[in-house]
Amino acid sequence: MRLRLLRLVPVFLFSALALAETKPEAAFGLHVDFQATSSSMFFIQLWEKGTLSINLKSFSSAGDLVADETFEVELGQERAARGIALALAADDFDQDCGEKREGRRAVIVIAGEPYGEVRACKGSTGWPAGPKTRKLLEFINDGLPEKYKIR
Repeated sequence: MRLRLLRLVPVFLFSALALAETKPEAAFGLHVDFQATSSSMFFIQLWEKGTLSINLKSFSSAGDLVADETFEVELGQERAARGIALALAADDFDQDCGEKREGRRAVIVIAGEPYGEVRACKGSTGWPAGPKTRKLLEFINDGLPEKYKIR
């Protein structure tokens, strides 16, 4: 099961990059893929135009998809710009990663001109550890229903 999910990370990364190219109203986007356990994954997109979208996928112990839910909220361009600025500043995204073979995994893709960055964390027991990344996740979690918050 864990190996199967690990193989999916590049697919999610590719999907996030493809979305950045196909969403016509977004000149800039932020994508975060996060797996806290083997039973849940979050896919977060924040578009320059102001749309924040959280997709939560839940898996059975056998690895079968049992729930696929999406929550979307309009933040407005000014607030979205703040979130994207926090993402760009989060140069500590991979702090305390690679500690162990299993653990939390996260990938962030910042897509658009003039930026284009990919940062990854694999095998962390306490991600997010970096204060800048924690600030980014606090921003994302602010105002979200409890089930969509990244913890």
